[in-house]
Amino acid sequence: QQEKISNQQQEMERQERDMARRREEAEKIKQEIALLAKDNSANKSLIRAKQLELLEKEAALTETTQEMQIINEEKVKLEAEKEKLALQNKLLEQDAKINELEAFKQKGQKRFLMLIIAAIALLAGVLFNLYKTKTRTAKELADKNVIIEEEKKRSDELLLNILPLETANELKLTGKAVARQYDLVSVLLTDFKDFTIISEKLSPKELVDEIDLCFSAFDNIIAKYGIEKIKTIGDAYLCAHGIPSGEHFNPHDMINAAKEIIAFVEDLKMKRKAEGRIPFSIRIGIHTGPLVAGVVGKTKFAYDIWGDTVNTAARMEQNSEPGKINVSKATYDLVKDKFTFESRGKIEAKNKGEIEMFFLKS
Repeated sequence: QQEKISNQQQEMERQERDMARRREEAEKIKQEIALLAKDNSANKSLIRAKQLELLEKEAALTETTQEMQIINEEKVKLEAEKEKLALQNKLLEQDAKINELEAFKQKGQKRFLMLIIAAIALLAGVLFNLYKTKTRTAKELADKNVIIEEEKKRSDELLLNILPLETANELKLTGKAVARQYDLVSVLLTDFKDFTIISEKLSPKELVDEIDLCFSAFDNIIAKYGIEKIKTIGDAYLCAHGIPSGEHFNPHDMINAAKEIIAFVEDLKMKRKAEGRIPFSIRIGIHTGPLVAGVVGKTKFAYDIWGDTVNTAARMEQNSEPGKINVSKATYDLVKDKFTFESRGKIEAKNKGEIEMFFLKS
C-alpha cells in the first residue's frame, strides 16, 4: 500500500510538470495568436493553425486536468487508506504490546505461582518438621510422664509402707503431718521368748530369714483386720487398732488378730521341731487407752505412737507367757462379751505398780 501511494505521488508530480509545460505552451500560442491578430499582414491561415494548435493544447490540458482530478481523488483515497493503514499498524503495535504485556503478565503469574508453590512447599516442610518435632516431644514427654508416674507410684508405695494413707496424703499435701490425740486405741506388742539364746545358735541369715517369715505373716494377718503396723524393734512387733482413723475401731479385731498370730507361731513351732530345728515361742500383750500418733522429724519419716497406753501394752507383753495373750482390764472390759478370759489378779509391773491382767482362754 505504501509503495502504491509512492508511485501515485510520483505520477501526480509528473502530471503537474506536464500541465505546467502545456500551460506555458498554451500561453505562448495565445501570445503568438495575439501578435498575429495585431499584425494585419499576418496570414489568416497561420492564425487559424495557431488557434487549432491552441485548442489541441487546451484539450490536452483539460485532459491532463481531468487525469489530475482522478489522480487527486485516488490520492485522497490512498491517503485515507494510508491513515487507515497507519491506524491498523498502530492497532497492531498496540496488540503486539498487549500480547507482550499479556505474555509478561502470564510469565509473572507463572513465576508468582511458582513462588507460591515454593512457599507452600517450604511452609509444608516447616509444618511437617514442627509436627514431627511436636510428635517426638509429645512422645518423649509421654514417656517421661510414664516414668514419672511409675516413680511416683513407687514412691507412694514406699511411703505407704512406712506411713498410714491419711498421714502420707497429709505429708505430701502440706509437707508435714500433725500428731493427733486418740481417746481409745488398742495396742498389741509381741516378743519371742529366749530370742537372745536362740539367736546365738543360728547363723545371721537363718535368724533374719526366720524373723522375716514371722513378721511377714503378722503383716498379712493384721491387714485383714485394718490394724496399723507401727514398727518392729529387734524381735518385737508393735501394732495398733483405731489409728490413723478411729471410725472403724473394734477391739474384738485386735483379739482375733492376736489369736491368728499365736496359731501361726504354734504351727511353725511344730514344723521346726519336726525338722530338728530350734523353734520360737511368742508372748503377746494388749492394752487399750488414749495415745498420741504421728510423724516427727524431717528425714527418714516414721509413724509412731506415744503415751502411757504404749508403756502399759509393753508391760502386758513382759508379764505374758509363751503361747499366751495377756490383756489389761481396760481391754478385757471392751471384749469380755465375746471372748473367755482367765483372771490373773493384780500383778506387779515395772514402774507401773500392780495392774490387773487377764489371759485369753483358747
